[in-house]
Amino acid sequence: EVRLDVLQYRGARVPQTHGRQRVFPKECEQLGSWLFSGLHPQRGKCVPFTVTFAIDADGILHLYANETGQSHSLEVRMDTTI
Repeated sequence: EVRLDVLQYRGARVPQTHGRQRVFPKECEQLGSWLFSGLHPQRGKCVPFTVTFAIDADGILHLYANETGQSHSLEVRMDTTI
């Protein structure tokens, strides 16, 4: 079981995904949290999966998660505009 948390950055500085600076959770607003269950990893192994986000013209966030090589998937539509 994997929990996916979607956070929107609200901090004063520009977030970076590399180097020593990082986005701190206190600077983010939680938009949603979902459980991705039904995963069957081999003992001691990680489950690879791909998460894709899309924002439509109305600012609605769509989240798609697929387990690599398996049929397990999760599709969520956020009703909150971004």
